[in-house]
Amino acid sequence: MAMSDALPRVTDYYSGLVRRVEPLPDNVVLFQRKSLNRFNYARTKPSFHQRWVLIFALRGKATLQLDQHSVDIPSGGLTLIPPLRLHRYSRASASLRWLFVTFDWPRHTASDAYIGSVQYIGAQTLDLLRQLLAVTQREAANATIAAATLLELIRVNWPLDDAVEARDGQLLDMVRALCGERPDISLAEVARKLGMSESHLRARFRSAYGISLGSYLRETRLRRAALLLQIERASVGEAAAFAGYADIATFSRAFRKCLGYNPSSVAKGLNSVER
Repeated sequence: MAMSDALPRVTDYYSGLVRRVEPLPDNVVLFQRKSLNRFNYARTKPSFHQRWVLIFALRGKATLQLDQHSVDIPSGGLTLIPPLRLHRYSRASASLRWLFVTFDWPRHTASDAYIGSVQYIGAQTLDLLRQLLAVTQREAANATIAAATLLELIRVNWPLDDAVEARDGQLLDMVRALCGERPDISLAEVARKLGMSESHLRARFRSAYGISLGSYLRETRLRRAALLLQIERASVGEAAAFAGYADIATFSRAFRKCLGYNPSSVAKGLNSVER
């Protein structure tokens, strides 16, 4: 084939393309929306998604309210939303074409760098998107190729640290498992169950994920409490107890600081959100 003539001359037959050791995105779902009114919630009503979401604004613009952040997504924009984020849309174009990719991403947690970070869909990103669409639309779609293509697309726009993921990939999984068993678990208990000192665990977690373990545990409790309020229709008192807060007032202050909404707004699903 003519294309093989372009191959460079090989001088080292033992050094080639090295595969990145990193968990791939999983359970990838793609869908399109031509109107934000097609969503299963009102445009001004906050909602939760429990998975990572990659948004391609192929045509049309809108403002995304993500927790306490307001993000303007222009036509031709691209943004990545971590899981367990309270969000709503406003000021959307009357006519739009947005592509959504939702997925699980083992061993990854949200970094502040993701929040409100909007990239523009460049030529390389567009080429990878075409590849992703082609793979997923085949009759016998290959999930591994789709996941690898999605990971490369993310890397092009949000560079990741290979060394961190390779070194401490399982730490987050273990912490998440402990939080799932005991939402009110303390940092000291987490360290004891993982067999390391509290100071070592703090340093290792911050080095790997860029946030303190205390903040991660606190935010995890509050975000799961928000899920209880909205999806399971728990009372504010029940959500506060679940998150480990002795009184509703303290819980409400922490909730609003973390998510930018009052617990009662989320519990009642108000169209006019308390700010």
